[in-house]
Amino acid sequence: MLQLTNQFMYKKTTFNVLLLLASMSAYSQIVEFSDPHNPNKSTHILEVGNLKLGVSSKAGGAIVGIQIPGPSGGVIDIMQNKSETYGRLTQSSIRDKSHNNVYNPTQSGSDEEWGTPCSIVRNTSLNTLDVMPHRLALWYGDGKYDFVQKQDLYAIDYYKRAGINNGGDADFLTESGLTQADELASEFTYTGSYEDYRAKLGVDSPVVLHHMEYAFNYNPNNTSALKQFATSTAAQPRVVRKDPVTPGQFNVFDPNFIIPDISVAQPSSGVEGTTIHRGTDKDMNNMIAKWIMRWDETTNFNPKYRYVQTSAGVWNTAGQDRWPNGFNGTAQGFNYNTSDGYRAALILSDASNKSLGGRSIGLYRPANSISNSNSVYGRFVSNDGISYRDDRTQSINILDNPDSFNIGMTAAGFTENLRGMLNKTRLVGLNGNTANDRYETYANDYFILYGTVQNIMEAIVQIDAYIANNSGLRTAALSYKLTDPKVVVSQFSVYPNPAIDVVNVKTASAENAQVIIHNEMGKLVYSGTATNGSLSIPTRQLGGPGLYILKCGKEARKIVVKN
Repeated sequence: MLQLTNQFMYKKTTFNVLLLLASMSAYSQIVEFSDPHNPNKSTHILEVGNLKLGVSSKAGGAIVGIQIPGPSGGVIDIMQNKSETYGRLTQSSIRDKSHNNVYNPTQSGSDEEWGTPCSIVRNTSLNTLDVMPHRLALWYGDGKYDFVQKQDLYAIDYYKRAGINNGGDADFLTESGLTQADELASEFTYTGSYEDYRAKLGVDSPVVLHHMEYAFNYNPNNTSALKQFATSTAAQPRVVRKDPVTPGQFNVFDPNFIIPDISVAQPSSGVEGTTIHRGTDKDMNNMIAKWIMRWDETTNFNPKYRYVQTSAGVWNTAGQDRWPNGFNGTAQGFNYNTSDGYRAALILSDASNKSLGGRSIGLYRPANSISNSNSVYGRFVSNDGISYRDDRTQSINILDNPDSFNIGMTAAGFTENLRGMLNKTRLVGLNGNTANDRYETYANDYFILYGTVQNIMEAIVQIDAYIANNSGLRTAALSYKLTDPKVVVSQFSVYPNPAIDVVNVKTASAENAQVIIHNEMGKLVYSGTATNGSLSIPTRQLGGPGLYILKCGKEARKIVVKN
């Protein structure tokens, strides 16, 4: 369970850390075996008041532990055996209807015990955990479509066990030269961050912003993972079984879900001389993005009451009973769309009325943050800046299932349905892109809150005010670039961070090193050279307070400038 030992806490030093950027270009570490039930499962811990989130570098930076005060004192980890396997946790994933929901890049890994390793960097001055870019694996354990030929990573064959295709590969591709990792490596890269937001909001109760991004930055080609889910032919009928046991099947790729125009306003022009960008079998069509928090419902924490907010901003004062027939009875779930008159805000509490105390967890997806209001945007490969933004959201669902899988596990969060995403090759010739220098990214912001019902309601008011006063939360978290196929040890530090008057860069080498800084819109605002291992940059040269990306050599740091 979530451990708070020195072994798993980063030392509180400056932002001079060991940065491991393990490239997935060879897929050597796309997934690794690790036991999600291990007592030391949390490799990093973000402590925000009396809420502690355990995050794992063995599971793509997913949340693997949630520690809150116990009912009679002390602390408890509400994520136990039911919620801590890699297919559950608190994490995100994407899929799309045109590939019948089986092309499924997943943050944590590919199987219940095979997680995706990544690097996580702690910034002690900002109290953040940054999940560095890593290539996403495809979730493999659905037992419906056997797209993997090799078993050299792990030999679990769900399909043979279920009597499907005798365990053979069903994608009709010649893959003798590929490894299992090759077939599991999706075309997407994930990065994200967890940030303590109390000081920014001026509140005492725990508030954590989770910002996450999915970059469609690998070209689909004849040997890529997406090819295994492309158009079927009569001679090669790639099919998905409706159920491992029940007869029946359907095509892996369904052209009925192709979007006639994936874009809304951007990219603005196409190679066909039109602004229409029809989806293909190598794009994401009718895309579904999920962000779900999971925990075990036990006597230590069994939030019986639910609070939701209408689109007019009105909360129910008395909690809706999630277990009207008792904890061992039938649970009462909640699954509504924002178009039904609700905001994407949810509070689950053991208090029956908002005027009472109690312990409560809040989840909030603010509609007016930059990432949520324009969740798809084009980015430059060369400098990671933003080329365009596009609002492709079709609907947002608020979910609360108190008895997910009928095992007494809560699954609560949000599902976004959007038009889709264009693969990287589709962007050549658009918006002046002539050198395959752009790719599309999906991003979202979610808040995790803890306290009383009243604490959380008041904090959400402050979140809305902060977004309104700061033109949104952010435009980007971290650089996506996966440049070096080797493990790289960071040899430079940036301090102070946040900075007021000056930003100092110190390198481990006395050799000259170029330093460049882009603002959050991708505009170059500074270029200089660190000589004899150091450089001091007056913040007035950057253009004012805000978020910046500083690069030195092949590495990048997120820096914040304040007044």
